[in-house]
Amino acid sequence: IGDVDAANAYIEENNVSGKVLLDLLESGKNSLSMASKAGKYVIFGKLQEYQEEDKFPTRAQLAKSHKDVAQKGYEFKSSAGDLNAINKKDQVEKVAVTKDGSATRQRLLKFYQVYNPAKLDDEQAIDELLRRYQGREQQLFSDLETKYILSGPKSQYVRKKVDLKPVSKTNVILKTLSRLYHENIRAVEEAFAFPEFHTPLLDEVDFLAKPMVLLVGQYSVGKTSFIRYLVGRDFPGIRVGPEPTTDAFFAVMHGNEERLIPGHTVPMDRTKPFRTLQKFGAGFLNKFHCAEVPAPILESITFIDTPGILSGQKQRLGRNYDFAKVVEWMAYRSDRILLLFDAHKLDISDEFKASIEMLKGHDDKIRCILNKADAVTNQALLRVYGALMWSLGKVFKTPEVLRVYVGSFWDEDYHNDHNAELFDAEATDLIADLRGLPRHCATRKINEFVKRTRQMKVHALIIEHLRKQFGWFGSKDKKQGKLLNNLRAEFKDIAKAENLNLNDFPNPDKFRQLVEKHDISKFPKFKEKWRAQFDRVLTQEIPSLMRELPGSSNENDENGGSGGGGAVANPFAQESVSGATIDGGKKWAVSGVQKAKYDTAFYQLQLNSGKASGQQVMNVMLQSGLQRDTLKKVWDLSDIDQDGNMDHEEFALCQFLIEMANDGVTLPASLPQS
Repeated sequence: IGDVDAANAYIEENNVSGKVLLDLLESGKNSLSMASKAGKYVIFGKLQEYQEEDKFPTRAQLAKSHKDVAQKGYEFKSSAGDLNAINKKDQVEKVAVTKDGSATRQRLLKFYQVYNPAKLDDEQAIDELLRRYQGREQQLFSDLETKYILSGPKSQYVRKKVDLKPVSKTNVILKTLSRLYHENIRAVEEAFAFPEFHTPLLDEVDFLAKPMVLLVGQYSVGKTSFIRYLVGRDFPGIRVGPEPTTDAFFAVMHGNEERLIPGHTVPMDRTKPFRTLQKFGAGFLNKFHCAEVPAPILESITFIDTPGILSGQKQRLGRNYDFAKVVEWMAYRSDRILLLFDAHKLDISDEFKASIEMLKGHDDKIRCILNKADAVTNQALLRVYGALMWSLGKVFKTPEVLRVYVGSFWDEDYHNDHNAELFDAEATDLIADLRGLPRHCATRKINEFVKRTRQMKVHALIIEHLRKQFGWFGSKDKKQGKLLNNLRAEFKDIAKAENLNLNDFPNPDKFRQLVEKHDISKFPKFKEKWRAQFDRVLTQEIPSLMRELPGSSNENDENGGSGGGGAVANPFAQESVSGATIDGGKKWAVSGVQKAKYDTAFYQLQLNSGKASGQQVMNVMLQSGLQRDTLKKVWDLSDIDQDGNMDHEEFALCQFLIEMANDGVTLPASLPQS
């Protein structure tokens, strides 16, 4: 019996006597009554109704006959030891879980089906878990993933799953980097108010987050269309048009199903790297959304779409948040920054220039895109490209030339195909650059960590140098004012004493504005212990981590060597192969959508010089369920250069042939020349 009202109705309709109910309670042998909390609660309550008429035991008398029966809160426990502590509150919560948590229950059952099938039959434990995490479903699955996936296998079945999808070396490195930060750097940053001068404190999710690509540009340059072009589909909240359509920041991330998460909710999700966005206030959060889409490319990359930059007072007064500051925050956390320009409007407005200036210090992340280039003639395109490079040179003021990709990045055909080959080549280079981000994610985050640690050390040395100059007597306000008015000279003294480069120091004017809000004399002393921690992290721990990065010499040994010629080039070479005939009527071209899907899987492997080892590819191929002789044939057809490794094109061909074989198509003896 799972419902109190239904239980009462059943007892009344069938005239169940109090004696029978008492026997059921005492014996505990009736599975129908004893299977649910509601049924046991009903029996206990009905006995109280019957006791006046038929002299059945009172609640107090039942408590004596059942040693562990509690009288308060409708709660009791059987002395037989086969019943759990039951109370009315539990029953209400259970009914609520049953009604409102069906979707969560189904997701939980699917999780257990993969990682712990033994739990599927334990409905009582599942009910208790759903009750305990009611209203915190996201935390429930986060805890389950930590327990079953990150904490290691608990059974032979789980080991099999984990072996198929091992934790990557990159994740191990990033977790180590997070540990170094939390154990050695974070406490010092808090003590010296570092987040107020630079960027907010970091959490583990900031280290483990997928690479982010930030798109910045004036309105109607094709930022949103570019994301749709890469994702291969629309995403929730998308708006595309010639007018300023995107009026909010969108984080386009991977999800099992499409959904749009409002801005005030996103920072509350501890699994997403957006917690510190709360500092920009409700005005910004009203204009921030997270769109989750089940797209392959989003499994390894997150895109940040920004509002189009307007001109004049609309940019400054039309938004009730600091647009440039938000862009600066996004830029710090992004792995790639794409500046988009329209071939028909190259002017860089003052507002756009101000936003670009907030990107200083991230020059290595910036790439430029000259979009909609298919709509101009060859001669006009040559002049447009020259004008763009001239404008960029005035803004960035660096001797290096920025990489500019020229093309038309959307899902429609070219308006004019006179430069189709050029546009295709540029698109291929750009996609390759973006798909390489996951491979270099650990390297970039180590680089950002070192940069941040150096900034923190310089910041602490500046504060320590200024703090030491306060004496016991005199006005501290006057002393602080005097020091801040002479910051450039103070910086030179610190650089000379500590053997530092002046380029590592912050802008004196900006630093003065920020430090004026603090009483420098009240900052703590920069302890020798902290200095030693910084030096150890930079000189010992980081070099050690760099040696563990994928692509080192020992990576080939782990993943099956660098390949070779002859018989060992095919990992299935020792298997016999049945004959195969060519199917001349089948089209063998790999579509762009298929290639994007295969590339997503390929770039999640540990690559060496752009290739995956034979052992890694073999592990992927075995998941197809095909016979080994068929897989050997697939390998012979796919490994074009017969070096025992596969690049992204060979891997795509391999996956294409596997899908063909699974569909029942006969594999050819050789590939068509076309």
